[in-house]
Amino acid sequence: MGATTTKSISRILNMTELPDVGSIQPLTQVEKRKAFGTPLTRVLKIDPISVQKDPVKRGIATLGSTISDMGPGIAFEEGMQEGDPIKLTLGGLDLILGANPYVVMFKVASKPVKELAKKLKSMSPNEVKFYKSKVDKFITAEKGQLEYKKGYQSIEGGKLPGADKADEQIKVLERNREIIFKDSGVNYNKKIAKKNRERLKDHPDFEDNPEALDDYIKEFEGENLYAHEAGHVGPERDFSDIPLSYRSESLTRKMFKDFGFEDIDNIMNATPPKNSTTNFFKQIDDNKFILYERNARGKYTQKTLTNPTLDDLRSYFGMAKGGPVEKNIYYDQRLI
Repeated sequence: MGATTTKSISRILNMTELPDVGSIQPLTQVEKRKAFGTPLTRVLKIDPISVQKDPVKRGIATLGSTISDMGPGIAFEEGMQEGDPIKLTLGGLDLILGANPYVVMFKVASKPVKELAKKLKSMSPNEVKFYKSKVDKFITAEKGQLEYKKGYQSIEGGKLPGADKADEQIKVLERNREIIFKDSGVNYNKKIAKKNRERLKDHPDFEDNPEALDDYIKEFEGENLYAHEAGHVGPERDFSDIPLSYRSESLTRKMFKDFGFEDIDNIMNATPPKNSTTNFFKQIDDNKFILYERNARGKYTQKTLTNPTLDDLRSYFGMAKGGPVEKNIYYDQRLI
C-alpha cells in the first residue's frame, strides 16, 4: 500500500467529526417484503409489484412470509400444544376453505365460500366463533393492504396497480363474510332447541305456557338448558341464569372485580403507577372501559371493551363453556 493511501486512511480514522448524513432507520419486515419480496417469491422470480396485481401471487408471497416468520416446526409445535389442527399447516384459511383464500375470497359467493357457509349451519356457537376469528383475521389484513394501496401516492403522483379497484375488492370481502356467517349455527340451534323443549316441557314454570318456554330457549340460543337446584332454568356454566347476550355496567364491573381488577379512579391516577403489580380498569363512558393488564414481561397492555356482553367478558377472561379455566401464563394469550 502506498504512503499516500496510508496517510489518507489515517486521516479518516482520526477524524473527530463526521458529516451529518441524517438518521438512517432499518427497514421493517413489511417494508423489506414490499421492496424485495420473500425468499419464496425470489426463488420463483416473482417481482414485488406483480404481487399487488395478482391474488395468486399474493397468496404465494404470504406463504413465503409465513415461512420466514414462523417455520413449519414452530407452527406444528404450537398446533400440537393448542390442539389446533389449522396451525398444523402453514396456512389456516386455505385449509378451512379448501382453496386459496386470495382467489376465492375475492369472488362473491365462490363455491368454497358457499360450502363453508353450509358447514357452519350445523356448528356450535364456540365452533362458529373459532371460524370467525380465522376469517376476520384474513379480511382485516387484506382490507388494511387495500386501504394502503388506495392511499399510496408516489412523489410523482403515481398510484399502485389496482388502486382503483380497492373499494370494489373490500366490498367483495365484506359480502363474502356476510354470506359465510349469515345462517351460521342455525341447524345446530334448532337441534338444541328441540332437546330443550323435550327436557323442560313439564317444568312448573313452562308446563302451561309453551310460548314462554320458546322465548326462554331463544334467549339462551345454542345452549343446553337444565333445571338447577337453586330453582332456575339455565345452562351448566357460570352466571347460569343470565343469557350470553346480556350486557350491563354492573355485570361488567362485577367481572372485573372477580378477576382482581381495581378501579384506577380509586387511586387518583390517570394511568397505572410505574411499579404497580395490580391490574386496573378505567370507565370512560356508559359500560365502556379501558383495561390495564400487567403481562408476563412486567408491562401493561391496554384493551378497550365497549358495552360488552356476558359472552364478550367470558371470552376475554378465558372462561370455557363449562366455567372458568386457568389463563395462559404467556404474554397476551388466553385459553378459551
